[in-house]
Amino acid sequence: MYWQSTKDTYSDRISWAPGSAININVIRFADVLLLAAEAEAQAGSLTKAQDYVNMVRARAAKPETIVYKYVNDATPLAGFSTTPAANYVVATYPVGSAAFSSKENALAAIYFERKIELAMEGHRYFD
Repeated sequence: MYWQSTKDTYSDRISWAPGSAININVIRFADVLLLAAEAEAQAGSLTKAQDYVNMVRARAAKPETIVYKYVNDATPLAGFSTTPAANYVVATYPVGSAAFSSKENALAAIYFERKIELAMEGHRYFD
């Protein structure tokens, strides 16, 4: 028994920009968590919504995901320094945070989180 190759079965070879006719939808786990947080906030479960947002923020706050500045901006190949490139701190929302004290505040915090987490990924037009 052999695997039947379907390579180029659905591709377009005659157009000026050949590509695949199969559309692949990609969704990040952070997007799923933020969608779940929005649903929980709409349903009134603000603590669960805060937990979902904190899961996203905790991942973003890990030191191995932080982008650092160059040692010398004129010569990027010289390597990176130990100074973070961003000048803001990503931290989880504390228990009892004012951001999750009401449904309106929670939704505003979730929408802001979507804005910064999914920046430059083409989601803002559809949000």
